[in-house]
Amino acid sequence: MRSLILVLMLLFVVVQLLAQSNAHKKSGFAIIDPVYHSDKQSPESNLKVDAVSWIYGPAELESWRLQALRERKDIAELKVGYPGDFHQAYTKASFRLRLNGQKITNPLCFRAVGKGKVYVNDFLIFQFDGNDSVRSISIPSNRSIKELRFELTTSAEPPALLITSGLFSTSNAQWEWKAETENWQPAFHFAQTLSDVPPHLLEYSTVILKPEIKDGELYDFGRELFGYISIRNSTKPRISVGESKVEALDTLNKVLEQSLEMVPSEDEIWKSKSPLAFRYLFVDVKNANDIQCNAIFYPACYKGAFACSDSLLTRIWMSSAYTLRLCMNEFLTDGVKRDRLPWAGDLAMSMMANAYSFGDAEIVRRSLTVLGRAGIKNTDINGTIDYSLWWIIS
Repeated sequence: MRSLILVLMLLFVVVQLLAQSNAHKKSGFAIIDPVYHSDKQSPESNLKVDAVSWIYGPAELESWRLQALRERKDIAELKVGYPGDFHQAYTKASFRLRLNGQKITNPLCFRAVGKGKVYVNDFLIFQFDGNDSVRSISIPSNRSIKELRFELTTSAEPPALLITSGLFSTSNAQWEWKAETENWQPAFHFAQTLSDVPPHLLEYSTVILKPEIKDGELYDFGRELFGYISIRNSTKPRISVGESKVEALDTLNKVLEQSLEMVPSEDEIWKSKSPLAFRYLFVDVKNANDIQCNAIFYPACYKGAFACSDSLLTRIWMSSAYTLRLCMNEFLTDGVKRDRLPWAGDLAMSMMANAYSFGDAEIVRRSLTVLGRAGIKNTDINGTIDYSLWWIIS
């Protein structure tokens, strides 16, 4: 009986894989994502695989990233409020690893976000400034170590620590974190980045895309995008963007939803100050050169697919999945044009759509973590009682 159940389970998995393969194949005509892949993340992740992890306080990295997104919303002049109380990452924190009196013979090498002090068994052994370069400490080989502790302080960032090898490696699950009135609790682990910046400073990859159609000074990129526009011109160009031709041609900007400010980037290169959500671009310069979009894409894989006998329904599914993909950044956000921030009510729907299209558990974890970090004791999530309930349901 057990063997029969195992065989049936195996057949079920095979059928699922075949169905997925057929659906991907049959929906290929509807693909609009310029970096679409069904068998790998695209663009490639900027994270190191199987490397020792950085450690942060629980929800500290996520809270800092949300604060950064809120600031970017204001810079982009997005016309939307964002109610609710949100936790700001601590700028002072401690990390500790308790041991059983081990001795160390090799130097202790580490990187840290913030300036700080290093203690062994409550004795101060080292102090350092605020850059995150690799540092090395020699600990007397005859010293029996029961506790190693780092006390870190930053100006605005969340304190973080990386020890890549040896007895004190930060991949050790026994590392703990504490800040202000918080109790000691397990530290949270994040992968190192290929660009070697601490994880909270990671920015997602951009893909250079050119307009597909030019009609006078109106440029069509063929699909909705989210990214920085750049133009080569001797003088500062004036632009207008839109999801439709009519919106992009509204050069008076009667309804301006996002900042269109262009700033100098390189010699005769002008770049939008903030990333823009658009498909069509109008430039008030005839025959402007090197127009492109540095489109921002969160690494994702279209694990799910849908195809049916009605080609319109298949296209609708693919367009919906691509829209969700544009709303995947640090968190599952409301919209790249509206506010680019996570909302608990929208999350309840988008996390289910994500489960069937991308199957990305990490972005759901981050979204739930950051929305729940402030708690709902005094203020509802996003300032709405329904959203607190949706967060619990999610």
